[in-house]
Amino acid sequence: MKMKTFIGLIPARRGSLRVPDKNIRRLNNHPLLGYSILSAQNSGVFSKIIVATDSEHYGEIASYYGADSVFMRDPKNCTATSLDFEWLSECFLSGVISSEHFAILRPTSPFRSASLIKDVVAQFCALGTDSIRTVTKVSEHPGKMWKLSESKNTMIPFIDQPVNQVATHAMQYQSLELLYVQTSVLELAKTEVLEKYNNREGLKISPYVTDGFDNIAIDTELDWKFVQMLSKVMPGLLPKISKSPFPEIE
Repeated sequence: MKMKTFIGLIPARRGSLRVPDKNIRRLNNHPLLGYSILSAQNSGVFSKIIVATDSEHYGEIASYYGADSVFMRDPKNCTATSLDFEWLSECFLSGVISSEHFAILRPTSPFRSASLIKDVVAQFCALGTDSIRTVTKVSEHPGKMWKLSESKNTMIPFIDQPVNQVATHAMQYQSLELLYVQTSVLELAKTEVLEKYNNREGLKISPYVTDGFDNIAIDTELDWKFVQMLSKVMPGLLPKISKSPFPEIE
């Protein structure tokens, strides 16, 4: 059987608004970016690990921690509202994604383990779908969400409610339909979906259910404080980086 090939793509733009410079914030002295590079290396499944960034400084950090190459993204694809598909297309059209499959490993999931990466890849290869992505059971159910009116004086349920039945917002969580929300831990896809479907995931998408520490991602300052606390209490959760930390800018 022909061996499937994967390229690991690590997006690291510099313009985060909610958590400024989150991709290179230091956790146990090392930039977050370094942990994603190391876990990707330790998994042994990628023919190349490429960091896609709009910052030369981020690129220097990526090279220091062992990325095979750095792809400089067009600034127009690095805004707060830019889509993944935009920078992925840029990589594809530039010949950067030369493998049959690609993975997206965001620096904001520092506890992502090499074993999880290998397991997701194995499941993806066995299923043969267009893509696979990590998901987790929702903690805030859409059945209990509301949309506020323009005046904010009234509101209506986010989900249309059945007539003459108990409303979802009046039900216990355990009685609601079991739903999952996507996480930013890991995504894999066939490279062909970028051209064939003009998106990053194709039509047939498989779930990989995560929970626990692997599932943690940094999207807010509160997340960052929680990750800092965990890394001090349980330093073994992080991939072990043997080299000295990348020098601080004075």
